[in-house]
Amino acid sequence: MSDENKDLPFAFPSEFKNNSKYPIDHYGYEIGPGVTVSHQGMSLRDYFAAKAMQAIINDPAWDCYDELSQSAYAMADAMLKARGE
Repeated sequence: MSDENKDLPFAFPSEFKNNSKYPIDHYGYEIGPGVTVSHQGMSLRDYFAAKAMQAIINDPAWDCYDELSQSAYAMADAMLKARGE
């Protein structure tokens, strides 16, 4: 991931705590008893771009897939700007 997203908010952050007395498997990693694991999730910019890309692809008039990601991220950047971030 590039550094351009490092200061942006994240979509779907999560935290998992092993409250058992035994180690458990958490997505392929052994988590010891009492240990908390945090996941930052995807950047809000990436989330907005994915949503924009879905909308763009659903337009039957859209036929320029070479510019799809640039258009989606341009929309995501506009959404972040509208939020004041």
